[in-house]
Amino acid sequence: MAPSTQITRLRRVLNLPIIAIMASAPAPQCAIVIFGASGDLARRKLIPALYDLAKEGLLNPKSYVVGYSRSPMTDDEFRKYCREAVDKFARIKPIDEALWRDFEKRLYYEQADYGSMDDQTRVADER
Repeated sequence: MAPSTQITRLRRVLNLPIIAIMASAPAPQCAIVIFGASGDLARRKLIPALYDLAKEGLLNPKSYVVGYSRSPMTDDEFRKYCREAVDKFARIKPIDEALWRDFEKRLYYEQADYGSMDDQTRVADER
């Protein structure tokens, strides 16, 4: 049976979206930019989900995350903010300390104005 037929059949049986079935290997290396990184959506959902993907081996170990927001924050403050979010909202517990140490090295923060082309260019050039 062809792989696409197997996926379609499995999707019907499990009633899952195709992306959930196909997620079995890390995604290619990439930069993930979270706009509004100091906000509630990032804290409760996005950051913990990225940690969970890393824990499940689905986030490429060379990928990195750039938090982009207007709030002033350093990289270290952002990493602390992310750790608190993961501690509170991650699906997979307990937190793997070795994984966290590796993951936090790939977290960066940029204070910038969403509407400023100069800020967007600066962030793109820096990272």
